[in-house]
Amino acid sequence: MIKEYFRPKTIPEAVELLQKNKMATAIGGGTSLNKNEEDIVVVDLQDLNLSYIEKAEKSIIIGSVTTLEQIKGYFHANENIKRILNIEGSKNQRTQSSFGGFLNLARGRSSLLTCLLTLNCSIFFAEEEKGMSLSEFLDKRKSSTKLITHIAINEPDDLVFESVSRSPFDLPIVCCAVTRFNNELRAAIGGFGETPQIVPDKYFNEEKQSDITAYLQFITDEWASANYRANITQILLKRLIDLSNKGNQ
Repeated sequence: MIKEYFRPKTIPEAVELLQKNKMATAIGGGTSLNKNEEDIVVVDLQDLNLSYIEKAEKSIIIGSVTTLEQIKGYFHANENIKRILNIEGSKNQRTQSSFGGFLNLARGRSSLLTCLLTLNCSIFFAEEEKGMSLSEFLDKRKSSTKLITHIAINEPDDLVFESVSRSPFDLPIVCCAVTRFNNELRAAIGGFGETPQIVPDKYFNEEKQSDITAYLQFITDEWASANYRANITQILLKRLIDLSNKGNQ
């Protein structure tokens, strides 16, 4: 139940509201609230000019109130990113989801979050100059009351993604993203758990790929067994690494 509603006109005002109200929930101009039996205080960010996408020298800066549908429109020529966002939700869901809200709520089955973990993202907060890595943010987000202002995404030389699910646009049972920056690969595995998992560099070696199941924490749930996920992950990881290497030749 919405107990109070605020629509701050400045970022300092929004920060103050979020910090002094334990029940405060920040929303963007296109963000909807799920049913909540507890009382909440809504802080609407749509007047703070945080909906934008800007190209920097080697990165893309995305304001926290930018919707996932706007992001899809920006990357309209990138088939992999379009497919990742289509898996993330319907057009209506993407229009209702702000990027900042998504980062606070996305879990391990998120195809987009899996992809972002390979892109050297930095999260920036109001009244702080230094950014935070996405992986560090995910570890701290449950207890954080900071206001996300924007996200910086480094552009890779190559990005490949594959997902295994019950239907083409269903959330993945297992998914894998591999990106290349110069000659360095980054990979993440999603489809289960609280958050996707980053693959350590040593498992990019073909001789070590069979050991990945001993490192990643696979789980059994209503969608698949841990053993099935482990076997599929080995196949996806090898396939995408080979594909990325082939494209770099």
